[in-house]
Amino acid sequence: LELNHIPQSLLVVGGGVIGVEFAHHFSCLGTKVYIVEIMDRILPNMETEVSKTLEAVFKKSGIQIFTSRKVEKINKTEDGNEVILDNGISINVDKVLVAVSRKANTDGLWENITIETQQGFVVVDDYLRTNMKNIYAIGDVKPGFMLAHSASYEAKIAVKNILGENVTPDYSAVPLCIYTQPEIAAVGLKEEEAREKGYDLKIANFPFQALGKARIISKTEGFVKLIADKKSGLILGAHLIGPYVTELISELCLAVKFKIPYWGLEGVVHPHPTISEAIQEAIEILNESPMHTI
Repeated sequence: LELNHIPQSLLVVGGGVIGVEFAHHFSCLGTKVYIVEIMDRILPNMETEVSKTLEAVFKKSGIQIFTSRKVEKINKTEDGNEVILDNGISINVDKVLVAVSRKANTDGLWENITIETQQGFVVVDDYLRTNMKNIYAIGDVKPGFMLAHSASYEAKIAVKNILGENVTPDYSAVPLCIYTQPEIAAVGLKEEEAREKGYDLKIANFPFQALGKARIISKTEGFVKLIADKKSGLILGAHLIGPYVTELISELCLAVKFKIPYWGLEGVVHPHPTISEAIQEAIEILNESPMHTI
C-alpha cells in the first residue's frame, strides 16, 4: 500500500484471503497478476465450489494461477524480480507480494509484565482473560478469527467479563467475507465438515444466473449454497459467491445463531427485484418448493 506507482506485473505468494483480495485489486488497476499457491486450489479453507468459481473468474480476467506449487527462489534483477517455482518455471515481475500468513503484532507490548504467548499470539481462556487475570485480549493478538467484526464482538464480551458477567464468546455464526469480484461470504460449517460430524444433509444450490436482478446488473457468476440438517432443518452452513453477498450473509448468520430451521424462513418475503431474493430461492429449494428453478 506504500507503492507510489501501479506495477506492470505482480506475483502474489499465497492464494488465501489476503492474497486473492490483493490479486483482484491490482488486476483491476491493470497489473498483470500471478498467484502461486502451495495447496491444490486457491482459498483452500473455503467451500470447494466457491474457490473453484473464483479461480475460473480470475483466469477469465487474465490472472494466472499456479496451484500445488511453491516459490523456490526470488532473484533481484535490474528491472524487478525473477521468481523461480519448484517446477523450474521462471516468472519475471515488477513486484512480489508475500501473503502466506499473518502474525500478532505484539512485539514490545510486554516490557514490564509477563503475558503468556504462543508463537507470538496471546494465550487466553474461555473468557478472553490472559494469565494475568486483570488483563484481557481480543482480536488479532490472540488465536482465532482475525477479523475486525470478530474483534468488535470480543471487545463487548471482554467488557462484560471485566464487569463480572462471565460470558464466553460464541463463534458459531461469525461470518467470513472476502472482497473480490465476485464477493464471497460464508458462515457455519462447510459440507465436508458437516458430513464428518455425522449430519444427514440437505443441500440447496441456487445460481445467480437464474436471478432477475443479477441479470439486470450483468453480474451472474456465483451461487448461494445452503447446508441443512435433514432431521432438524437447522441451517448448518451457508456459502455464497456473487454480487453483494457480503451484504446478504447477515440474514443467514441470524438463522445459524438462533437455530432457525429452514422451513421457518420460508415465509420471509424478499423485495423484488433484489439480490436478496437468492436467499429466498435457496430456501425454497430446501423446502422442495422452488418457484424459478427445476
